[in-house]
Amino acid sequence: MRYCDGASFTGDVEKVDPATNLHYRGARIFSVILEELLAKGLNNASNALLTGCSSGGLAAILYCDKFRAKLPATSRVKCVPDAGNLILVVEFRDKFAFLMYFKDETWLGSKHLITGKLINLVHDFRSGFVKTLKSGMGRSKFNSTSRGMFINSCYSHCQTGSQSNWLGDPAYKLDKKAIAEAFWFLAMPKMVTFTRLCQWLCLILLMLLKSECSDDVEMTFIQSTVAKGAVCLDGSPPAYQLDKGFGEGVDKWLIHIQGGGWCESTKSCLLRVNKSNGVGSSRLMQKFNFTGVFSSKKEFNPGFYNWNRVIMRYCDGASFTGDVEKVDPATNLHYRGARIFNVILDELLAKGLNKSSSALLTGCSSGGLAAILYCDKFRAKLPATSQVKCVPDAGYFVHVKDISGKYHFEKFFTKIVKLHNSEINLPSSCTSKMKPGLCFYPQFILPKIKTPVFVINSAYDSYQVQNILAPEKADSHDSWSACKLNISNCSPSQLKKLQEFRSDFIKTLRSGMGRSILNSASRGMFINSCYSHCQTGNQINWLGDPASKLDNKAIAEVVSDWFYERNTTQLIDHRHILPQQC
Repeated sequence: MRYCDGASFTGDVEKVDPATNLHYRGARIFSVILEELLAKGLNNASNALLTGCSSGGLAAILYCDKFRAKLPATSRVKCVPDAGNLILVVEFRDKFAFLMYFKDETWLGSKHLITGKLINLVHDFRSGFVKTLKSGMGRSKFNSTSRGMFINSCYSHCQTGSQSNWLGDPAYKLDKKAIAEAFWFLAMPKMVTFTRLCQWLCLILLMLLKSECSDDVEMTFIQSTVAKGAVCLDGSPPAYQLDKGFGEGVDKWLIHIQGGGWCESTKSCLLRVNKSNGVGSSRLMQKFNFTGVFSSKKEFNPGFYNWNRVIMRYCDGASFTGDVEKVDPATNLHYRGARIFNVILDELLAKGLNKSSSALLTGCSSGGLAAILYCDKFRAKLPATSQVKCVPDAGYFVHVKDISGKYHFEKFFTKIVKLHNSEINLPSSCTSKMKPGLCFYPQFILPKIKTPVFVINSAYDSYQVQNILAPEKADSHDSWSACKLNISNCSPSQLKKLQEFRSDFIKTLRSGMGRSILNSASRGMFINSCYSHCQTGNQINWLGDPASKLDNKAIAEVVSDWFYERNTTQLIDHRHILPQQC
């Protein structure tokens, strides 16, 4: 029933103001649509359900009995408002507008208030909501089968019209049941009353308001390396962020290589130089907040919170592999990524990395690829007594055919390697046997890596779906745009292609691990089905969100178990054959 009145289908004003021509006639709309549906068969309904979302959910409550009265007495009729139980509660300024605090600048500017009062207010709101809901149900009917409820803790609004919320996403489930399953319409053994307070709701709110869940870490620019030619694409100095370790983690190091795509031509590299995210110039870099695997809070990052945590900032466009001496005076582009990696690593070694007892090389996306490419070289720089491992996140790019049956992405990688002269910094074990462009694919280099590696990836990695499976060049009729933007828009045939990609991804990953060491403790993996790209730096994916978990374990738990050798972990999501929104 389409909404066009502005008052939950309740208005009925006869007079029309000639100056505005506005008609307040929502109740008449509801009545005439209902009458038409009754004439089309609703008057003979054996079962009928009145639902609605938000203001429509409120209308479903307001019209519930009237709807019942229009149908046969023998019909089973029920009402299900979704996000329509709007409640009257006192907001933090003693006004009845609770959610307005999200826009209040005094709250955004104070970590003390956010971490104290705000969490308490959120908890109080939840308690008030549940209490109001129970009292609003009516005491005489509250425990009867005529009242049901499904109250989860998702920071969202309206869930029944979203496929992943309605049936697919574990994050929305209660007692392991999706909303669709818990629905009490046909079977009424007892009232469905599920309530819980999820940790990740608080994490979301904290992150939205830039609270102490993230750490503010200063940038370090290495000016001295400009003379050595170790510079970003535009000739600016390389940079990194270091949050020093403490306690038992003072001699442990986590080095993360930032991601940010690649550039395969002079034109695309020049575009990077001018991007505000600083992926081509340190002059434009903004500080990263340290969350997820970078957090210094034990509750958010239990395995590595007190380590020295470093983000190696990315500004070269070739996963830190380029090294071209000549600089074109017309563009002033410097292809020197390998030099950047080396000078940052040398500076960190001088700051204590050379005496580390434990070290972890991580990276996201193109940085995850770099973490694979540099894994053994990183190991060689550290003491033989150090425990050293590598964890690429969303960096396992696979060499598979796209929807046109071709390898368009391979051509892209080949151009990158050629432009940046990356071949000299790729593993010779690969370049001696294959085209240099293929040696950018982890499946062809990982089998030869001796250092322990743990791969974090989604089998439905959103970047790979958009650029490897269905790139624009392979999609001549632009039939995949809507699907790539939102997986709920995918057709059955497109979903089938996605499932085939998942199978190819897992097959390629297993073969790329190396058969002789696939089942050893030196190889680990966490392959979920989130339609996303990069998960370790996101606090919700790293520790909080049930949707990204496998075997009820968050990525943070599994990686920690693997690094500290508490468990040999190779987890692949076999529950979901379709991509999930996480």
